[in-house]
Amino acid sequence: EAAQLKALERAARECFIALGCRDVARVDFRMDEQGKVYFLECNPLPGLTPGWSDLVLIAKAAGIEYSALIAEILSGAIRRYKERERERRTEARPHEAARAVNGNGAASIPPPLAPEQPAESGK
Repeated sequence: EAAQLKALERAARECFIALGCRDVARVDFRMDEQGKVYFLECNPLPGLTPGWSDLVLIAKAAGIEYSALIAEILSGAIRRYKERERERRTEARPHEAARAVNGNGAASIPPPLAPEQPAESGK
């Protein structure tokens, strides 16, 4: 039974990754009378109703309190939001990225090039 549980955990992780899930998802399997396991579905947005929703009940059975479950889900979303905002600011203001790299507040962007002078003719 322990080996089968490990195999199901691995299969659930592989489903999660293959389907591009983020933060949390519930992967459901069913077993028939002969002991054969079938993949049923992956729910990438499972319910979070305390004391009712499957994910919450599963977490509780694993010793994870509701507040810890929610904090874990939010931590990934907050991290992605901060990364996206940092990228957005850098794209909008490249000089900010240079300051961050330089570290002393002085922009390390080279000065603009002087306008090109027209080539002198051979007269």
